[in-house]
Amino acid sequence: MNFEIIQRLIALAETSELGQIEVTDGTERIKVVNTTKTSMPIAPKTMSLAPPLGDDANNADESAIIKAASVGKFCLDGIALTTGDIIKAGDTVGGVLALGVLTPIIADKSGVLHDYLVKAGDKVEWGQAVLRLA
Repeated sequence: MNFEIIQRLIALAETSELGQIEVTDGTERIKVVNTTKTSMPIAPKTMSLAPPLGDDANNADESAIIKAASVGKFCLDGIALTTGDIIKAGDTVGGVLALGVLTPIIADKSGVLHDYLVKAGDKVEWGQAVLRLA
């Protein structure tokens, strides 16, 4: 195996996602190991289970808040609620769209709609306050 082939293998290992390259040519064998790829394990991503803190939600009475039960884009398609409307426990007050699936946000309490804390199209997180009852 000539020096040029060895240089190409080293360059390939450095620029690729491969941790090692092994080539056998007849009786010759070379193994190129990229230690920067193999010796540095990637830490797993962690998710916080704590609900995000919204600006308005921090000051609101927790008993008057309805929260998102999933992560995605907030939708009001087909929901015609306005300030002052009466909401009963079990009513659909919005939805969360994720991966083409719309998950309804169901009111877990009754009250009068004071305001929405997010707008249609906003990204919402699990447990994020989306609407406040008066």
